[in-house]
Amino acid sequence: MNFDWSLYLRLARELGGRADDASKRTAISRAYYYAFHVANDHLKAHRVLLNPTKGAHERVWDIFIKSSRRECIKIGTDGYRLKAARREADYTADRNPSDRLVQRSIQEAENIVRDVPLYLPETASGNALQAPERFEKATRLLTEDHIQDRASQSGLSLGPNQTDAIESPPP
Repeated sequence: MNFDWSLYLRLARELGGRADDASKRTAISRAYYYAFHVANDHLKAHRVLLNPTKGAHERVWDIFIKSSRRECIKIGTDGYRLKAARREADYTADRNPSDRLVQRSIQEAENIVRDVPLYLPETASGNALQAPERFEKATRLLTEDHIQDRASQSGLSLGPNQTDAIESPPP
């Protein structure tokens, strides 16, 4: 019997409702792996050929990003953004995840899983941005959200361009 990946989503929701940082971090991670495994299994079931020279996670999100379909590109971009949130939650000890980030991560995972069966990517790359560029953009958006969260927790209000001078975290 195959593992039911939706159990990761259930766990993410449960942990996402807790106040401690370990639960929030784990919720983000489980939400990511829920979306990743469902997308990966869907591609395998439809015999979509993935680039064997890349890591498993890049292979999955790249095939969506390189599609000419707008919906597939969104799935890939959301996948990379969710991956960036997961990496930050797993490896960045000096930043605690906000409730907003946890809920957004769970929602993005749900959206990816909802959309993956509807839009099968073709294997041609078209004119889409290359995956590393999209990953940088997703990381930048994650960082801007984090900065906005920190500012609001401190009672500050930042305008949309006030985060531009702050560097993105390393990949």
